[in-house]
Amino acid sequence: MEYKSRQALRPALAWGLFVALAAALIFRAQWCMNGPDESYYLAKTYAMLMGVRPLADISALTQISNILLLPLMWLYRLVTGGLDGVYLASRVAAVLLQTGAALAVWRWLRQITGEWAALAGGLLCQLFIPLNLTALSYNSMGLFFILLFFACAEPLARRPGFWRAFGAGVCFALAAAAYPPLVVTAPVAMVMVWRAERSRRLLALGGLCAGGAVPAAVVLGWLTARLGPAGLIEALPNLFAKDVAHQGSGGLLASARQYLSDFVWWFGLAYLAAVVLVTLLAAALRFLPGAAWLRPVFWAGFALVAVWGLVMRPGGLFWINFKLVPLALLGPALFLAVQPKKPAAGLLLWVAGVLYSGGIALGTDVGLVNASYGFLLCDLAALLWLEEEVCRHSGACLRRWAGASALLAALVLVQLAGIRFFTDYAGDLFACRVRIESGPSAGMWDTTDTVSYYNQTCEDLRGQVQPGDSLFVMNVLPWAYMACDSLPNTPDYWIHSAADPMIQWYYEQPGRQLPQVVYLAGPLPDGRANYNLEQPLAECLEEGWIRDRLLEDYRPQPGRTGTFYLRAE
Repeated sequence: MEYKSRQALRPALAWGLFVALAAALIFRAQWCMNGPDESYYLAKTYAMLMGVRPLADISALTQISNILLLPLMWLYRLVTGGLDGVYLASRVAAVLLQTGAALAVWRWLRQITGEWAALAGGLLCQLFIPLNLTALSYNSMGLFFILLFFACAEPLARRPGFWRAFGAGVCFALAAAAYPPLVVTAPVAMVMVWRAERSRRLLALGGLCAGGAVPAAVVLGWLTARLGPAGLIEALPNLFAKDVAHQGSGGLLASARQYLSDFVWWFGLAYLAAVVLVTLLAAALRFLPGAAWLRPVFWAGFALVAVWGLVMRPGGLFWINFKLVPLALLGPALFLAVQPKKPAAGLLLWVAGVLYSGGIALGTDVGLVNASYGFLLCDLAALLWLEEEVCRHSGACLRRWAGASALLAALVLVQLAGIRFFTDYAGDLFACRVRIESGPSAGMWDTTDTVSYYNQTCEDLRGQVQPGDSLFVMNVLPWAYMACDSLPNTPDYWIHSAADPMIQWYYEQPGRQLPQVVYLAGPLPDGRANYNLEQPLAECLEEGWIRDRLLEDYRPQPGRTGTFYLRAE
C-alpha cells in the first residue's frame, strides 16, 4: 500500500512542479522589454486587427502565424478596451501554451518510459523556448504545436481512435501554419498513423486529415473573405517576398552548405570530430563481433563529449538554442549502443527533429540559429534511450547509472533554467527597476534609459500621429505602430534600410498611397541594436527611392527620440 501511495503521489508532485514553474515564468515575464523582435511578432497581428489586408498588404511567409494570434488580440482589446499591456499578455499566453504542451508531453512519456525520464522530458519542454524570448512567435508556436502533435499522435499505435487522430491533425496543421517549413515533418505524421492497428488505420488517417482540414479551412476561408478568391490568388507571391536583410544564401544547395558550416562555426571541428569518434565506437559495438570490451570506453567517451558540448557557450544571444545540439548530435551513437527493444517512438522523435531542423534551415535563411530548436525532439529521443539503458542494470550498478543519467539531465535542465530566469535576449535583467505604466508594454519593468526612451517615443507618436493615420516606421521598431492607434502602411515590419527595393515595389503597387507619416526612429538606449540611424534624418539615409520621397514630398517635424516626416497635402 505504501508503494502504491508513493506511485500515486508522483503525478500530483509533478503537476505541482509544472504549475509552480509556470507561475515563476509568468512572474519573470514582467522584466526586460525586447524592442524589435518581440514586437515584430505582435505588430503584424495588430495591423490585421486595424484592417490591413494579409498577403495583399503584408509580405513574408511568417504572417500566417499572425492570423492564429488575431483572435487572441481581438479578444484582449475587447476585454480591456485597448492594447495597453498587450506585450505582457502575449508573454503570459506563451507561458500557458508552453506549459500545456509540456504537461501533454509528460503525460505521454509516462506511457512509454520511466517516471523520471518522463518528468525530465516535460521539464525540458517547459524550460526551453526559442531564442530565450517568452513570446507567441512563429518559432515558439511551431515548436509547441509539434510537441502537442506528438503527444496526440504517438499513442495511436496503442490506442487508435478518430478523435485522438483528429486532435493530432489539428495540432500538426497549427504547427505548419505557425511556421510553414514544418510541413517537412509530414512523413513522420503518416508513419504514426500507419503504426495503428491495420483494421483502424483508415479511421486514424481520416481523423488526422479531418483535424488538419479544420484550421486550414478556417484560415483559408478568412483569407478568402478578406481578399476574395481572385485577390487571394494574386497576393500569394507576397508570401515569399523578403526584405534586404533576409535574402537567403542563394538556393537550397547554398542553404544546406551554410547550415552544415554553422555547426563548425559554433562548435568547432574538434568537438564534431569527437562526436564522430563516439558514433564510430557505437557502430563497432553494434556490428563487430567480440566488441563488448569497448562498452566502457564508449560510455566514458559519450559522457565526456556530452558534457563538453553542454558546458560550451556558443552563440551569445542564442545561447539557449545551442544547449539542444550536443545530445541531438549524439543521438545516433546512443541508438546504436543501446539497441532499444521498442525503437519506434525514439526514432520518430529523432527523425522529426532532424527534418524540423533541416526544414527551417533550407526553407529560411537563418541557418542553425533558428534551426537548432528542432533538436528538442531529438533530445526527448535521447532521454528515452538513456532510460532504457539505465533499466537494464541492477543493484549498485543501477544506482551508478541512474545517478549519472540524472546528472546529465540536470546539467541540461539547470542551464536552461538559469538562462531562462536570469539572462535576457535583449538587455540587463538586473538593471530593470522602472515600471512602464502605459502603452503596449504597460506592466513591464526595464532600465531607466529604456523606459524614458519608450515613454518619450509613445508621447511623440501620439502627438504627431492621429488615430487611423497611415504610418511607416523606419527602422526596426514595430511596437511604435501599436503606441498610437496608427494604421500601418509598410511593406514589412523589419525594414531597416532605405535602399531596400521592397519599399519602392510596395508603394508603387496600383491603388497604394504613400503613408501620411514616416517616423525615423533614433538609436535605442543600452546598446540594444535596432538597426536605426545615429542621426534620424532623411539626409542621412542611404541613397534610395524612399529618401527622395521624404526630401521632396514630406516636411520634417523633430521629436525627442526621432524625426517625423509629415506628407505634404
